[in-house]
Amino acid sequence: MASPSPTQFSAALVLLCLLVFSFSTTTSSSKVAVAVAVAVAPPQVNEHTISKSSVAASVEKVSLTVYYSSESVRSANFIAYNLMKILENGLIDFVDLKLVPFGKSRLLKNGTILCERGSKECELNRLQACAMNVIPGAYNYYYPFIYCTEVIVSEGKTTEDWLQCLEVGNQYKDSIYKCFTNGLGEKLQLHNAKVTASLNPHLEFVPWVTVNDLPIRHDTRNFIRYVCKAYRRGAVPYACRGEIRS
Repeated sequence: MASPSPTQFSAALVLLCLLVFSFSTTTSSSKVAVAVAVAVAPPQVNEHTISKSSVAASVEKVSLTVYYSSESVRSANFIAYNLMKILENGLIDFVDLKLVPFGKSRLLKNGTILCERGSKECELNRLQACAMNVIPGAYNYYYPFIYCTEVIVSEGKTTEDWLQCLEVGNQYKDSIYKCFTNGLGEKLQLHNAKVTASLNPHLEFVPWVTVNDLPIRHDTRNFIRYVCKAYRRGAVPYACRGEIRS
């Protein structure tokens, strides 16, 4: 049986978000509105955005890595509202994308991890690391889960809200939760700690975005321009037209 294309799979999971989430009741202090799929419509399918396996397999991809803290609002805004663009415009086919949820957490000598925003951030870092480890396939496949949690963070919601995101990848939720509770999640976080500590130059703030291992620092809104300038093989990707100046 043929596997769905990344575009089909992403669109299906975004539609699933619409089914899972709705506006919740208004409290005396605030209205908790979880509208996960409102900000992102399914990618428009045309000759420029459809993922072509033959193209994706033959290109030399640009390395794009995002080092972040899962409960940092700046990280959440970047992942949910900026990074999504490469799925919409098809540039994902030319990118080797990695997400590293650790940020400015600290790894103590006894192996304990102290997160910048407390234990809940450690839990969400671990949950996201588990999702990326458990859900098979490329970024297109696990992104809806990461997107779901980061939209909730950007809106200032609680742990109880982002745990609902397990329903987005519901066929994997038992495996994700098992990873989260059986010690594998901690091992994944120790790995992320080592990867983050090995950065040169060192991470200074989050999100810390690198293109071919070079940090773009505060210019994260223009990350696509850096990716396009780093792409050296073959015809210029359609998404890069207008980004590269001669």
